[in-house]
Amino acid sequence: MWAVDTETQLDRIDGILSEVRSEFGDRLCSMSIKEFSSSRLRLDAAVIVCVLHTIPSVKARKDLLRAIRRNVKKGGKLLVDVPFGEPYYRRKMTMERRYRDGYLMGCGSCRTFYKEFDEEEIKSLVEEFGFLFELKLDVRRHHALVFQT
Repeated sequence: MWAVDTETQLDRIDGILSEVRSEFGDRLCSMSIKEFSSSRLRLDAAVIVCVLHTIPSVKARKDLLRAIRRNVKKGGKLLVDVPFGEPYYRRKMTMERRYRDGYLMGCGSCRTFYKEFDEEEIKSLVEEFGFLFELKLDVRRHHALVFQT
């Protein structure tokens, strides 16, 4: 199993990754998104949960999906899970918070990005990279979609 994230986030969770490795051994590996983008791991599957809607750049979203496609072998699977309709975010989706194709969230100097995707938009985005929609999972307030290469 691979954990892929930004170098900053991998540094933040290094202690947690070490704990998991001590329990599960070398079955958990980690790498930065930069390393992942140039790898060819031939993975059976990739899972991106609560990620796409937090990326403010369309290019960065596409770069991530391109890297996943590069690393998932033919016949492999991709699970994409993106929340929608969450009351907490819905209340904050105002014109004052509008940024690119989503909204800036947070308080003080801490900010994050939130984009409300619809199901067809996710399918279109993911299929652009050679994945074929296969299955929709029934998860409350989440678009949970399975694709195959």
